Amino acid sequence: MKKILLAIVSLLLLACQREVVYSDFVSLPAAGWHSDSAVVFHIQPTDSLLSCQLVMTLRHTDAYDYQNLWMFVELLSDSLLLRRDTVNAILADDQGQWLGSGLFLKQLPLVYLEDCYLPSDSCQLRIQHAMRTPNLRGISDIGLKISKNTQDGKE
Repeated sequence: MKKILLAIVSLLLLACQREVVYSDFVSLPAAGWHSDSAVVFHIQPTDSLLSCQLVMTLRHTDAYDYQNLWMFVELLSDSLLLRRDTVNAILADDQGQWLGSGLFLKQLPLVYLEDCYLPSDSCQLRIQHAMRTPNLRGISDIGLKISKNTQDGKE
């Protein structure tokens, strides 16, 4: 009975997965992430009629001194600003317990945009930290995953 239930749950999870159209990580310098430095993701053309979900993934160590991470996020196409947001990523709860998974390197996914239409030409997603400390230590990598949104299980 347990095997049948496990098979059903596995099939349901597979059915709910979105098709990933872009995935990348950028490593930050061990000396720290300076506020003047932007993490840039170069996104190749996609179907502009296709709704996408953008998920940023933050990786950090226990050396990170704060509960949250403020970021400036810009979406650009041909150097034209399409969208600018200030994002507050909560990395720890009020008791100081990290919310991400992992032992030495915590990883926390953050849905940035649930329903986004990307331009039909190439574009960039630029991320800069917006913390008061100019050089942040403990943030090791930032990732971006773009997945197709589906309707009723169809593309």
